[in-house]
Amino acid sequence: MIKVEIIHPDDGKEKLEEIYRFRYKSYIEELNYLRSQDNMTAFECYKLEYDSYDDSSRHIVLRDQYGIVAYARIILDQGAGLLVLNKIGYRDFLKGKNKVEISRMIIKASRRCSKLIVLLLNELYRNLRELDCDYIVADTFDSSNSYWMLKKMGFQELGVRYTDEDYRLRTDSVVLYCELGQIKMDDHFGLFGIREESLIG
Repeated sequence: MIKVEIIHPDDGKEKLEEIYRFRYKSYIEELNYLRSQDNMTAFECYKLEYDSYDDSSRHIVLRDQYGIVAYARIILDQGAGLLVLNKIGYRDFLKGKNKVEISRMIIKASRRCSKLIVLLLNELYRNLRELDCDYIVADTFDSSNSYWMLKKMGFQELGVRYTDEDYRLRTDSVVLYCELGQIKMDDHFGLFGIREESLIG
Protein backbone atom coordinates (compact mmCIF):
# COMPACT_ATOMS: atom_id res chain seq x y z
CA MET A 1 0.00 0.00 0.00
CA ILE A 2 0.99 3.61 -0.50
CA LYS A 3 1.93 5.91 2.37
CA VAL A 4 1.80 9.70 2.11
CA GLU A 5 4.35 11.91 3.85
CA ILE A 6 4.54 15.71 3.89
CA ILE A 7 8.10 16.95 4.37
CA HIS A 8 9.09 20.50 5.28
CA PRO A 9 12.54 22.11 4.85
CA ASP A 10 13.30 21.80 8.58
CA ASP A 11 12.42 18.09 8.77
CA GLY A 12 16.03 17.00 8.45
CA LYS A 13 18.81 16.49 5.91
CA GLU A 14 18.23 12.73 5.54
CA LYS A 15 14.61 13.08 4.39
CA LEU A 16 15.42 15.90 1.99
CA GLU A 17 18.37 14.07 0.45
CA GLU A 18 16.16 11.04 -0.21
CA ILE A 19 13.90 13.37 -2.23
CA TYR A 20 16.84 14.93 -4.06
CA ARG A 21 18.18 11.47 -5.00
CA PHE A 22 14.75 10.48 -6.33
CA ARG A 23 14.59 13.67 -8.40
CA TYR A 24 18.14 13.15 -9.70
CA LYS A 25 17.33 9.62 -10.85
CA SER A 26 14.18 10.80 -12.64
CA TYR A 27 15.22 14.16 -14.09
CA ILE A 28 18.87 13.51 -14.90
CA GLU A 29 19.55 9.78 -15.18
CA GLU A 30 16.23 8.59 -16.70
CA LEU A 31 14.81 11.57 -18.59
CA ASN A 32 18.05 13.50 -19.24
CA TYR A 33 16.07 16.71 -18.83
CA LEU A 34 18.45 19.10 -17.12
CA ARG A 35 21.39 20.74 -18.87
CA SER A 36 24.81 21.25 -17.31
CA GLN A 37 24.82 24.27 -15.03
CA ASP A 38 26.84 25.81 -12.23
CA ASN A 39 25.79 23.25 -9.63
CA MET A 40 25.86 20.23 -11.98
CA THR A 41 29.19 19.14 -10.50
CA ALA A 42 27.49 18.85 -7.13
CA PHE A 43 24.58 17.03 -8.79
CA GLU A 44 26.88 14.46 -10.38
CA CYS A 45 29.11 14.04 -7.34
CA TYR A 46 26.31 13.42 -4.85
CA LYS A 47 23.52 12.38 -7.29
CA LEU A 48 21.17 14.97 -5.80
CA GLU A 49 18.86 17.32 -7.73
CA TYR A 50 17.94 20.43 -5.75
CA ASP A 51 17.65 24.20 -5.98
CA SER A 52 17.20 27.22 -3.73
CA TYR A 53 13.39 26.94 -3.92
CA ASP A 54 13.45 23.71 -1.90
CA ASP A 55 14.05 25.84 1.19
CA SER A 56 10.60 27.42 0.82
CA SER A 57 8.65 24.35 -0.39
CA ARG A 58 6.24 21.80 0.99
CA HIS A 59 7.35 18.38 -0.30
CA ILE A 60 4.71 15.72 -0.97
CA VAL A 61 6.08 12.17 -0.97
CA LEU A 62 4.29 8.93 -1.83
CA ARG A 63 6.12 5.76 -0.89
CA ASP A 64 5.69 2.02 -0.88
CA GLN A 65 7.67 -0.49 1.15
CA TYR A 66 10.72 0.01 -1.10
CA GLY A 67 10.94 3.80 -1.18
CA ILE A 68 9.59 6.89 -2.95
CA VAL A 69 7.28 6.18 -5.90
CA ALA A 70 5.83 9.66 -6.56
CA TYR A 71 6.64 13.21 -5.59
CA ALA A 72 5.68 16.86 -6.07
CA ARG A 73 6.53 20.09 -4.32
CA ILE A 74 4.55 23.24 -3.63
CA ILE A 75 6.77 26.31 -3.72
CA LEU A 76 5.59 29.03 -1.33
CA ASP A 77 5.91 32.69 -2.31
CA GLN A 78 8.54 33.38 0.32
CA GLY A 79 12.10 34.57 0.18
CA ALA A 80 13.16 33.72 -3.38
CA GLY A 81 9.60 34.01 -4.73
CA LEU A 82 8.18 31.56 -7.27
CA LEU A 83 10.46 29.86 -9.77
CA VAL A 84 8.41 30.28 -12.96
CA LEU A 85 7.33 33.86 -12.20
CA ASN A 86 10.95 34.81 -11.61
CA LYS A 87 11.62 33.51 -15.13
CA ILE A 88 8.76 35.17 -16.98
CA GLY A 89 7.91 38.15 -14.76
CA TYR A 90 5.00 38.67 -12.38
CA ARG A 91 1.56 39.46 -13.79
CA ASP A 92 -0.43 42.39 -12.41
CA PHE A 93 -3.43 40.29 -11.34
CA LEU A 94 -1.13 38.07 -9.24
CA LYS A 95 0.56 40.89 -7.36
CA GLY A 96 -0.46 41.03 -3.72
CA LYS A 97 -2.16 37.63 -3.94
CA ASN A 98 -1.34 34.54 -1.90
CA LYS A 99 0.12 32.32 -4.61
CA VAL A 100 2.10 29.09 -4.83
CA GLU A 101 3.70 27.02 -7.56
CA ILE A 102 3.33 23.30 -8.28
CA SER A 103 6.69 21.92 -9.34
CA ARG A 104 8.68 18.73 -9.95
CA MET A 105 5.75 16.32 -10.32
CA ILE A 106 7.33 12.88 -10.75
CA ILE A 107 6.04 9.31 -10.89
CA LYS A 108 8.62 6.53 -10.64
CA ALA A 109 9.26 5.06 -14.12
CA SER A 110 8.07 1.56 -13.20
CA ARG A 111 4.79 2.95 -11.78
CA ARG A 112 3.78 5.43 -14.49
CA CYS A 113 0.96 3.24 -15.76
CA SER A 114 -0.58 3.00 -12.28
CA LYS A 115 -3.13 5.22 -10.53
CA LEU A 116 -0.43 6.99 -8.53
CA ILE A 117 -0.90 10.23 -10.49
CA VAL A 118 -4.48 10.37 -9.19
CA LEU A 119 -3.35 10.03 -5.59
CA LEU A 120 -0.55 12.56 -6.11
CA LEU A 121 -2.94 15.14 -7.55
CA ASN A 122 -5.41 14.53 -4.72
CA GLU A 123 -2.64 15.12 -2.16
CA LEU A 124 -1.60 18.27 -3.97
CA TYR A 125 -5.17 19.54 -3.82
CA ARG A 126 -5.51 18.71 -0.12
CA ASN A 127 -2.33 20.64 0.64
CA LEU A 128 -3.32 23.59 -1.54
CA ARG A 129 -6.57 23.88 0.40
CA GLU A 130 -4.67 23.71 3.68
CA LEU A 131 -2.39 26.55 2.51
CA ASP A 132 -5.49 28.56 1.55
CA CYS A 133 -3.76 30.18 -1.42
CA ASP A 134 -5.52 32.42 -3.95
CA TYR A 135 -3.72 31.27 -7.10
CA ILE A 136 -1.64 28.29 -8.20
CA VAL A 137 0.82 28.44 -11.09
CA ALA A 138 2.60 25.57 -12.80
CA ASP A 139 5.30 25.34 -15.48
CA THR A 140 4.65 22.38 -17.79
CA PHE A 141 5.83 21.08 -21.15
CA ASP A 142 3.37 21.60 -23.99
CA SER A 143 1.01 18.61 -24.43
CA SER A 144 2.77 16.59 -21.69
CA ASN A 145 0.81 14.32 -19.35
CA SER A 146 1.06 16.89 -16.56
CA TYR A 147 -0.17 19.61 -18.92
CA TRP A 148 -3.34 17.66 -19.75
CA MET A 149 -3.91 16.55 -16.15
CA LEU A 150 -3.75 20.13 -14.90
CA LYS A 151 -5.98 21.34 -17.73
CA LYS A 152 -8.53 18.70 -16.71
CA MET A 153 -8.39 20.09 -13.17
CA GLY A 154 -9.33 23.56 -14.43
CA PHE A 155 -5.96 25.18 -15.02
CA GLN A 156 -5.68 27.52 -18.00
CA GLU A 157 -2.78 28.98 -19.92
CA LEU A 158 -1.34 32.23 -18.63
CA GLY A 159 -0.50 33.19 -22.22
CA VAL A 160 3.22 32.53 -21.86
CA ARG A 161 5.14 29.94 -23.89
CA TYR A 162 8.90 29.91 -23.88
CA THR A 163 11.95 27.70 -24.39
CA ASP A 164 13.49 26.84 -21.04
CA GLU A 165 17.24 26.71 -21.56
CA ASP A 166 17.69 24.62 -18.39
CA TYR A 167 16.14 21.61 -20.15
CA ARG A 168 17.28 19.45 -23.06
CA LEU A 169 13.86 19.40 -24.72
CA ARG A 170 12.80 20.90 -28.02
CA THR A 171 9.31 21.74 -26.87
CA ASP A 172 7.69 24.82 -25.40
CA SER A 173 7.27 25.32 -21.71
CA VAL A 174 3.71 26.47 -20.97
CA VAL A 175 2.75 28.37 -17.82
CA LEU A 176 -0.65 27.41 -16.37
CA TYR A 177 -2.60 28.99 -13.54
CA CYS A 178 -5.81 28.47 -11.61
CA GLU A 179 -7.69 30.01 -8.70
CA LEU A 180 -7.96 27.61 -5.80
CA GLY A 181 -11.76 27.77 -5.83
CA GLN A 182 -11.86 26.88 -9.53
CA ILE A 183 -9.99 23.56 -9.26
CA LYS A 184 -12.24 20.70 -10.34
CA MET A 185 -12.02 17.99 -7.71
CA ASP A 186 -14.41 15.83 -5.71
CA ASP A 187 -13.54 15.70 -2.01
CA HIS A 188 -14.78 12.15 -1.45
CA PHE A 189 -13.88 10.31 -4.63
CA GLY A 190 -10.95 12.45 -5.70
CA LEU A 191 -9.91 13.12 -9.27
CA PHE A 192 -11.58 10.90 -11.92
CA GLY A 193 -13.83 9.27 -9.30
CA ILE A 194 -11.20 6.91 -7.88
CA ARG A 195 -11.55 6.27 -4.18
CA GLU A 196 -8.41 7.14 -2.25
CA GLU A 197 -8.91 4.30 0.22
CA SER A 198 -8.17 1.89 -2.64
CA LEU A 199 -4.67 3.35 -2.87
CA ILE A 200 -3.62 4.47 0.60
CA GLY A 201 -2.53 2.14 3.34
